Amino acid sequence: MSKRFTETEIWDEDWFIDTPKEYKLFWFYLKDQCNHAGIWRPNLRIFEAINEVKIDLKKAIQYFNTDKERIAILKSGHWYIIDFFVFQYGTTFNISNRVHESIEVIYNKEDIKLTSIRGLKDLKDRVKDKDKDKDIDIEEKPEIFDFKKSLLSLGVEEAIIKDWLKVRNKKKGANTETAFNAIKKQIELSGVSANECIKKAVEKSWCGFEADWIKNNKQGTNRNDLLPTDPRLQSDIDDWKLRRND
Repeated sequence: MSKRFTETEIWDEDWFIDTPKEYKLFWFYLKDQCNHAGIWRPNLRIFEAINEVKIDLKKAIQYFNTDKERIAILKSGHWYIIDFFVFQYGTTFNISNRVHESIEVIYNKEDIKLTSIRGLKDLKDRVKDKDKDKDIDIEEKPEIFDFKKSLLSLGVEEAIIKDWLKVRNKKKGANTETAFNAIKKQIELSGVSANECIKKAVEKSWCGFEADWIKNNKQGTNRNDLLPTDPRLQSDIDDWKLRRND
């Protein structure tokens, strides 16, 4: 047994109050006997026989559409309760919903466009929804920094990078953008190619580069530029200053 919502405030509406009682009863019969898409195929035989009344369909349309169009007569001759979908299912038409999908089939057959449904605020389409979900995923997932790709961009051989990553992972070195920028700066200060630098790091099992090695390989540069900027290397800085003063 199907169930449907009913509007309790209808008894206070002028159009309904002014409607003859047999047509009031017919209105409720119409809402209960239409299909789940709100479409009714005119057939008065049962209604008139059960209730012992006579109904004029033209008058019924006049009564029901007194102050606004509530019933539309389709090309097929069927009656369409215009506000039925929104009242029964809400303001969103979701084609992925099986009930809504079956209603869409009926509407297409009756030449009713989904965008013409009165009161409809949102029309969800399968393809569009999937695209939206993809966009959301892209926006919510932050871009992951590619440490290996960044080293490749410096001209480091892939095999050497692979070996160095093993060293860094063993020593729990962070393969972040910040770490890469620091390494890039150290390579620039060393005066040696990136490939040779990383190769040296693999040979020495360095997670980064020794400060002394960088200074010894730098040619013709102000020694103040060679100072490590990492606070963790402060002791190296102090030692270097003492040696310089000597």
